[in-house]
Amino acid sequence: MSVVPVILLAYLIYGLSYPLNVGIMLKDRTKYLPVIGWIAAAVCLGLNFWWIPRYGILGAAWATVVAYGFWTMGITWVSIKLYPVKYSLQQMSWILGTGVVGYAGIWTFNKLIPAADPITLSGVRVGWALIAMGTIGLLLWRSNQVEYQ
Repeated sequence: MSVVPVILLAYLIYGLSYPLNVGIMLKDRTKYLPVIGWIAAAVCLGLNFWWIPRYGILGAAWATVVAYGFWTMGITWVSIKLYPVKYSLQQMSWILGTGVVGYAGIWTFNKLIPAADPITLSGVRVGWALIAMGTIGLLLWRSNQVEYQ
């Protein structure tokens, strides 16, 4: 169970690659995807060989986080080079900050609620994630409504 939050973080980072791949998809340059994938896979394998003997399963989980970070950064960099999109840095920092707060909250709940009650712990985690993401979603929606009026 200790690796689940780390793997969740990895999948959140990986999921960011989808909305950030606009340039690759619009310019039909998907030939870059395997190159980025091979780089991310090499990073993951290298870190696995280095971290698993030292940290065990947590080393593998964190290697996945770093590899998905390389994947998402590579996708974003190539996409912006192919088709520049002016992303709002303020809104992106809000989203990133919410992810950090959400992750910290889930980690804190893991420490505060006894592991003997997994149903309550799961409910609290989901509730926390919904509150954090729902709040940022509403804030972003409201800020976009003000911009377009």
